[in-house]
Amino acid sequence: MNHSRRFWQIVGRHCPDYRRLDRELLDGWRRVPSWVFGEDKPGMTEKVDLSNEAIHWELGSSLSYGEYLQLDKILEAQKPLTYEHDEMMFIIVHQSSELWMRLMLHELRGVLECVRRDDLDPSFKMLARVSHVQTQLIATWDVLSTMTPSEYSAFRNALGRSSGFQSVQYRMLEFMLGNKHPQMVVSTSGIPRLCSAAEHLGSAVVI
Repeated sequence: MNHSRRFWQIVGRHCPDYRRLDRELLDGWRRVPSWVFGEDKPGMTEKVDLSNEAIHWELGSSLSYGEYLQLDKILEAQKPLTYEHDEMMFIIVHQSSELWMRLMLHELRGVLECVRRDDLDPSFKMLARVSHVQTQLIATWDVLSTMTPSEYSAFRNALGRSSGFQSVQYRMLEFMLGNKHPQMVVSTSGIPRLCSAAEHLGSAVVI
């Protein structure tokens, strides 16, 4: 990423062991562990204990799991255009990829905010999370590869001119990470709200 030299000097001074930090931050640490700074700081390695958390079967008026995640909307968002069996998998893989990219954008915005206020500690966990999200994105190709070219061809014509190249969030990630090509915004022209967001990033500060 195109961070400033000062950013990487601070990271290198406080956290020379990137891989260890990456593992521990995603293993239940609530904050950056004290070993990163070479000293013991109170509360820096506290873990969350959920062993006594009760399971509530009767929800009453409380918000349910499905309501919180709005699963009714998510699970109704798969609308195959053909009767081909593999099209459902194709849709779900791409929708899940878009959700992962949404999380990446969320984390990178958080990193930018940390840099702006010169509070870099939280950004280490955010960047570690982005790394793991990228791993998940790459892994989706393993699922997609279970479909043969002939199986894809069976429903590809129904998709018309739509293409992953038109992914607005992918373009927003590119812009945020410094790969700015204003002409690429043209691919988002069919979605005004997202087009506006992409154009804004075209002139914004990048990582």
